[in-house]
Amino acid sequence: MFVDCRILQKNSCSAIIGSGLEENRNSSEPMTACLATPRGICNGTMNGEPVLFIADSNSSSIRVVSLQTGSVNNLIGGDSDPTVH
Repeated sequence: MFVDCRILQKNSCSAIIGSGLEENRNSSEPMTACLATPRGICNGTMNGEPVLFIADSNSSSIRVVSLQTGSVNNLIGGDSDPTVH
């Protein structure tokens, strides 16, 4: 898993995805993806792979993060490829 190399102290928090910019940008590189006001998160599986589901309110979408690779993709809502206008 892409997050295995992270060592967190008790009661700490660390970013595992997102560039910090507010936009709807998918990416195979977790730290270059962008979220637009994420409001909810839950874990689950999709196609047998562990994932995180993120409710991204400003883009009106559900984003899915692969816990195997770190890739961030649009599951439903918003633009499937926000780089194409």
